[in-house]
Amino acid sequence: MLSQTLKQEFSPAAYDLDLFSDYLEEKGNSEKTIETYCSQIRGFIHFFSDTTGQAFAPEMVIPKDLRSYQHESNQVEHCKAATWNLRFNALAAFFKFASEKKLVYVNPFEKAGLELRKKQKEAPRSLDRNDFARVERAIELRVNVSKTETQRRRAIRDRAMFSLLAYAGLRVGELVELRPSNLLMGERKGRVDIEHGKGNKEGSVPLAREARVAISEWLALNGDGELFDGITERQVQHFCEEISAISGVKFTPHTLRHTFVYRVLAATGGNLSMAKELARHNRLEQTQRYGLPHEEDKQRAVENL
Repeated sequence: MLSQTLKQEFSPAAYDLDLFSDYLEEKGNSEKTIETYCSQIRGFIHFFSDTTGQAFAPEMVIPKDLRSYQHESNQVEHCKAATWNLRFNALAAFFKFASEKKLVYVNPFEKAGLELRKKQKEAPRSLDRNDFARVERAIELRVNVSKTETQRRRAIRDRAMFSLLAYAGLRVGELVELRPSNLLMGERKGRVDIEHGKGNKEGSVPLAREARVAISEWLALNGDGELFDGITERQVQHFCEEISAISGVKFTPHTLRHTFVYRVLAATGGNLSMAKELARHNRLEQTQRYGLPHEEDKQRAVENL
C-alpha cells in the first residue's frame, strides 16, 4: 500500500473525497457541511503535499503533520479562531471516517493533541429594520416586474421560501427538505412542521400572517408539484445572493434565521424561553448569544464617551 501511495501523482486533486462525502451524508450532515468539510480537507491535502513532497493518502499522515498544520494555520496564517475550529472539526471527521473504514490503522488526529481555540463571543449577524425592509421590497419588486409567467412563478416561489427563512427561522437544510404536507395553513393561523431538523430532530413553528399569505399564493400556483421544485441548498444561497445584489443588503439564508430570532426577542420583550422554543435551540446558552451587543452598539457606546 505504501509503495503504491508513493507512486501516485502529487496533485491534491488526485485524492478522491467521494467516499468521505458519502460518509458525512450517511451521518446526517447537511449539504453545506459536507461541501465545507471537503473543502477544508482539500486545503490540508495541499499543505501535506507541499510540505512533505509526497502524494496524499490517509495512512501517510502522522501526528506531526497535523501539529505542523495547526502551527501554519494559527502562527503563520493567523487565521481566525472560527476558521481554525472549522479545520479542526473537518480533520476530526475525516480521520474518524478513515479509521472506521480501515484506511488507517492508527488515527493520527487522536494522537496529535490538537486544540480548539476559544472564540470571542459575538452577537450573530442579523438585518436591522431598515435593511430587512429593503430586502422585502426587492423580493416584492421581482414579483411585480416579472415579464413572463416563468419569471413570475419563480418570483412567487422565492417569496414563499424567503418567508419561511425570515418568518419561521428555518435552516436552509430544513427548507429544502419540506413537503407540502409539512405546511398547515388557515386564515387565522398556520404552522410549518420540520421532520428532520438539526440533529435529526422534529419541530414545528407557527407562521405569521405575512408568511401565510406568501406561502398560500405559492401553493395555489404550484398545485400538486414538489414544494419548491426540488430546489437545492446552493440554489437557495444563490437566490439570497441575487436579492443581496438587487437590494444592496448582503445576507445569507442563515442571516435571515438570526434576524428571525432577534425579531422574536424584540416582539416578546426579550423572552429568551420563547425565542429558544421558536428557534428550536437545544440549549438556552445558544439563545443568550442574541443578547450580546453588535459592533454597531459598541461603536455607539464609545462615541458617547
